[in-house]
Amino acid sequence: MNAQGELVCAYHAWRIRSNGTAISPSKPDKVYSVPMLKTWEKHGFIWVAHTNVPDSAFPDFMHPRYQLIGGFTEAFRAPLPVVLDNFGEIEHSFHVHVFVGTSSESLDTLSFSSETGEDETIGRSSSKYRGLPLKFHRFFGIREGDNYHIDWVFRFKPLHGSYHNYWSDPVSATRRPVSFIVTTFLVPVRDREIDVHTFVQMAIESPGLRWLAPVLRLGAMAVTKYEIKNDADIARYAPESSDGRQWNLTHLDKQLFVNRRLMDRIYLAPQPANVAPPTPAS
Repeated sequence: MNAQGELVCAYHAWRIRSNGTAISPSKPDKVYSVPMLKTWEKHGFIWVAHTNVPDSAFPDFMHPRYQLIGGFTEAFRAPLPVVLDNFGEIEHSFHVHVFVGTSSESLDTLSFSSETGEDETIGRSSSKYRGLPLKFHRFFGIREGDNYHIDWVFRFKPLHGSYHNYWSDPVSATRRPVSFIVTTFLVPVRDREIDVHTFVQMAIESPGLRWLAPVLRLGAMAVTKYEIKNDADIARYAPESSDGRQWNLTHLDKQLFVNRRLMDRIYLAPQPANVAPPTPAS
């Protein structure tokens, strides 16, 4: 950048101004137009959209009672439909995941429901919690035999899902004092490379646990990173994605068909060049 606030190309020395015009040193009397993008710097990432996208189009995924405790990016080496499937169903979690959800031995405690809106899918699951190793879940106010819940909504412009994780007493249904919201944005980079940008929010309702907040934040981020890396590691073995017509699915993952149809209609359908939604870029 020079003293005039212009970006200067290190190769051909073109000067690019903030208004999207550019000047070549070999043709200083000519002014060229450069396609521009609108950017926001929020939540530790830079988000991009076309210039006429209003600020109101920015994805609103922050909950007012929750604190953003961190964000990270994991690269999935798989086709976009496969990555979408991973964040749209729960059946894989019994075997792939270690810290979240229930185990294969407690599937009789699982309840699941889903519904479809015009531009979103909504899911809810509840089951006996598998617990953390060495009973570390007690630091989160979680007790043996508690129920583990995930309420989520997945939207398709841009592609992102928010997953509300919380625990409750199996008898009284009283919620435990710590809960998390994990939001994932799916951003295609290449045919078999999808960046999954993840944001984690946490709420601590009990004053007696707030002194543990730094430890709980570290634990929540570590668990989320570990589980999403597990997803990425298994997704890389996926073959080229098919349309699923020959699949034999259970009620736990039939939502995949709905998600793919909504993705095709809303996200992948041809759009005017000036209406692309905000997307995290870095």
